[in-house]
Amino acid sequence: MQLYYLYEGEGVTLRLNLVRFLRKNLLKSTFLFTFIEFFICVIAFFLSHNIFEHASFFVTLINATLFGLVVMIGNLSLGAQLNFKHRLSEYILRCSISVIITIVGMSLIYFLSPELNVGRKILFVSAIFALIGMTTVRFSLIKLLGRNKFYRRVLVLGAGERALMLSDTLKSDQTDFINIVGFIPFASDVHVRVHNDSLIEMPENFDFLKLCKRFDVDEIVYAVDERRKAFPMQALMNCKLAGIPVVNALEFFERDTKKIEIDMLYPSWLVFSDGFERSQITVILQRFFDILCSFIILCFSFPLTLTACILIKIEDGWSAPLLYSQIRVGLNGKPIKVFKLRSMSIDAESGKGAQWAQKNDPRVTKVGAFIRKYRIDELPQIFSIFKGDMSLVGPRPERPEFVGKLSDQIPYYGERHTIKPGLAGWAQLNYPYGATVDDAKMKLKYDLYYAKNNSVLLYFLTLIQTVEVVVFGKGQ
Repeated sequence: MQLYYLYEGEGVTLRLNLVRFLRKNLLKSTFLFTFIEFFICVIAFFLSHNIFEHASFFVTLINATLFGLVVMIGNLSLGAQLNFKHRLSEYILRCSISVIITIVGMSLIYFLSPELNVGRKILFVSAIFALIGMTTVRFSLIKLLGRNKFYRRVLVLGAGERALMLSDTLKSDQTDFINIVGFIPFASDVHVRVHNDSLIEMPENFDFLKLCKRFDVDEIVYAVDERRKAFPMQALMNCKLAGIPVVNALEFFERDTKKIEIDMLYPSWLVFSDGFERSQITVILQRFFDILCSFIILCFSFPLTLTACILIKIEDGWSAPLLYSQIRVGLNGKPIKVFKLRSMSIDAESGKGAQWAQKNDPRVTKVGAFIRKYRIDELPQIFSIFKGDMSLVGPRPERPEFVGKLSDQIPYYGERHTIKPGLAGWAQLNYPYGATVDDAKMKLKYDLYYAKNNSVLLYFLTLIQTVEVVVFGKGQ
């Protein structure tokens, strides 16, 4: 059995640590790169502007700032901003699409504010400079510093079921910025489930704070199976007072995997933890943006919807129906009717009743496969948003037949109906299409996270990142 043994050494390496922003934990490295890339975009705009013409510094500064902000929003929507694991080619692709979105966005701003217009030539050259600058600086810094400098070093107390679940989840989710230093087994762990190579054996009466300094620990996660036995209160308090954050496993899952681990969930945590707030201001703002954004989407997607309708008619015949309707479960379990563009054969459920759609489902038509991949079949649900039955963002509404079965098999499944169902959703962003009870359980973890942390900020973050799903065809 391979174990780590400790000695009483001092010294803590300076490391990029956590900061608190809008009640979310993000890395300083994320802010660092965001600021650097924003600054690069501003410089790129100034350079291109000075090459072709000279205007007042104030007008140029406003343009450069707007340009940088739009590029950052584009990078975020395409998953280029927060992910340090992209290959060079993938990052360039995402940033290239981002600068195209930026050119369109800035053109719209110039249409609304003609006095800011600097011309397409400057805008195009600025985009090229920004793309080259962001790519060069990001990968040069990562190469120079090493990717490990951007990782948070985590020590896990416990080596049983919860600790194993934490380890497996972090591996499968490919969570950024986390490096598990090791696992310390406790007597209350019924069985040691973590691999021996990851265990850290503490000598008796060893100073736990010195252990953390020895391994340069940035955070401690308490993942002991039996919480009521042998709780190391004084040791954890010493670490907390020394500036090392201490969190329990459930909070760690929520913060770092952006989901709530229902296998660890207990009712009292739901009652006493932060979240699940429904302020009137948030409800009013989300309803306002539901209507505004839905109207914009409806206008811009009309040619696409019309083309899809024509293709459906060509494939299945002019007498074939374009739409189909289903009863789904909405807010507080209320049944609602939703419409979709028909993507399956007309008799898809004839005599068989409700069925989950499968990957490569033979019932899906050729046109249907395309419109499902890019979520075009979902566009008629915008009318359900106008009606107030749905929101732009929320858990996907399920059919009553499935809800009944899933509620019997998955704990807390009914809690996903405490907010309006949505056209886009946190679960759709973070988990691929599924057609099993296990898939429904995994999506519930993300739905509960959205319900617990529901806010205007998360609403817009979900909308922005949905662009990546549509552009790169991650839908089903």
